[in-house]
Amino acid sequence: MKLLKLMTGSILALALVGAAQAQTTMRITGSTAFRSNTHTAIQNIFDAGTLTFAYLDNANGTATISNTSAAIFKGNIGGVATTIKSHWSGSEGGIQTVAGAPNFTVSYFADTTSTLPPPGNKLPNGTALTDSSVPDVAMADTFQATSIFHGTVNGITYATLNKQKKTTGLPAGQIVGVVQFEFVASNSAPGGLANMTSQNARDLWANGHMALSLLTGVSGDESFTVYAAGRDIDSGTRLTTFAETGLGALATVKQYEPLKGGVRANTCCGALDAPPYTLEPPATINGITEPLGDGGYTSGGDLANAISNTTSGSTCFATYLGLSDAGTAIGNGAHALTYNGIPYSVTAVQEGQYTFWGYEHLFYRDTTVAKVKTVADKLALQIFNTDAPAPHYNDMKVTRKTDGAVVTQNF
Repeated sequence: MKLLKLMTGSILALALVGAAQAQTTMRITGSTAFRSNTHTAIQNIFDAGTLTFAYLDNANGTATISNTSAAIFKGNIGGVATTIKSHWSGSEGGIQTVAGAPNFTVSYFADTTSTLPPPGNKLPNGTALTDSSVPDVAMADTFQATSIFHGTVNGITYATLNKQKKTTGLPAGQIVGVVQFEFVASNSAPGGLANMTSQNARDLWANGHMALSLLTGVSGDESFTVYAAGRDIDSGTRLTTFAETGLGALATVKQYEPLKGGVRANTCCGALDAPPYTLEPPATINGITEPLGDGGYTSGGDLANAISNTTSGSTCFATYLGLSDAGTAIGNGAHALTYNGIPYSVTAVQEGQYTFWGYEHLFYRDTTVAKVKTVADKLALQIFNTDAPAPHYNDMKVTRKTDGAVVTQNF
């Protein structure tokens, strides 16, 4: 009888080991500008009727699964029990943590997090993310060759991502779509502030502030000051902006920190602290030093909330945002700016008039295990074929060779 119990227990133990081995977990990080499309695609690759998920609320209490900074998805993909965890660090941060493995980790929801069927379980802002792990996949707004994180940096040698293993069906560079951006001015910006040129952007982010008159051509605006705000060095949105405007993808810049109640503003629809404004403080992110003024927001969502506030005195802020975050900010009272005189539209991007865009990439290491690569490939193709924003890669009438390169016709 004891032998039978022992054998039964052993069989049960083996079954549990088999179940654990069958479980696939993929951890993803990277582009906050593309998180909405990626979360949509993640939901769409799960087998029908099996998906449950949870996600993190923001400081405003308004997060959705589209704009949350972290989420966990559970269900079956192709009949295999699968968990996908996301925590969005920015494109550069994504490339660094994936290419620099095992030197860096990202915090994710624990496996035991309670999940629910759509619309999911929204967890309070500040809920601890206790799974500290090396991510498997990075979504990035930029080519790795443009990133600081290739070759050897600060003694760490970064892997060339997807050097051998690639997703069949994607264009070269693991491109899954076209990622688009807008310049945005803060809630109380004067109506005359309507356009940002590449020249204006180089001036503004090189010096940190400029007279409004340089943007409007009106002498009466000489005493009104526009201040630069932006993202930290983990951000692909930042890299794309500075590459596109000619400042230089990896330029050291001057950005000011919007404060609200004495701390960094991350909620919308109120008033920022009065000037004088201060430059972003020095910081070190994953071993890379940001000198005074070179820092910024980790999250595009938080920056979108900050830019939605009003300013006092003859001042306002201007910044750059991914399309989804720009939409949030504009919906909360911020002002969309045209770029080089061209308003954003899908058609303007597709035809080459509006050039503030780049390619979105899905990167993973050549050492990625087969079952995780299978999920990553499925996600990549779901984004490329269905869930990437318009215009689709194949509908573009123009192309560019790398980040910030000249936009040329492809026909």
